[in-house]
Amino acid sequence: MVGVMSFFKRLVPLKAQMALNLENISVAEGTPFKGSAVLSSDDNFQVEHVRMEVRVWEKYREDEWVREGNQQVRRTVEKKDTRYSQDVIVSQPFSATKGSRTEYPFEVTMPRYMPARANGAIIYSLKAVADVKGRPDVTKEINPSILPAPPQVIVNAPANPVITVRCAFHGGMITLAPGMTACPSCGAPLGSGSAVASGSAAGWQRAPGFQAQAATTSTVMGPGDPGATCVCGHVQEDHDYQGKCGICKCARFSWAGNPQK
Repeated sequence: MVGVMSFFKRLVPLKAQMALNLENISVAEGTPFKGSAVLSSDDNFQVEHVRMEVRVWEKYREDEWVREGNQQVRRTVEKKDTRYSQDVIVSQPFSATKGSRTEYPFEVTMPRYMPARANGAIIYSLKAVADVKGRPDVTKEINPSILPAPPQVIVNAPANPVITVRCAFHGGMITLAPGMTACPSCGAPLGSGSAVASGSAAGWQRAPGFQAQAATTSTVMGPGDPGATCVCGHVQEDHDYQGKCGICKCARFSWAGNPQK
């Protein structure tokens, strides 16, 4: 019976909302989409990570022969090709609590993709996902648009999307570059797509000259905010990217405002 109850609990939506706030839903080519993902919770649950999913699709219709009963008939079907796909992890694991609200700022500059087919249509997608342990994920997706820009602007437009997010450890904004595996400011490994950052906490050190930035993006200070204090008595900056304290060796950062038993 316990197993059955646990299974059904996994299907029950959480009392939480993800919002995606953009300054502009439509921008000219070469202009970044600036905004933030905001996770608000009226429930208690464990978040494995928050990630941004950036997608560009081309939708089109194509005639195909399909089987209906004993006959082959010609039907027009809708198809979708992926032109670009990247997932960017923007948080460490943490416990969301009732009344908490955490903001994850981002910038995404996309080129204006052109359809490869005469009947193709380009669809841009920005999606924020809170990957929740043992419960349905909390998500929000929007479909922004990119408008034509003057030629002098298009010359400077990127060939691929340029993504800037907040470092999940020290809280500063970083622009992701191809092959980047660590934050250039604090040295914490970065997670992208399905390839979660690897490496042991014991081998991690802050980059030389690293200074924590003041937290300005959360209404309620949480485990991802510099200066937040763990129940062990040490601040966020004393913990590594996996949440382990480098002073007392507590196993996981547990925000003092949300003691974990």
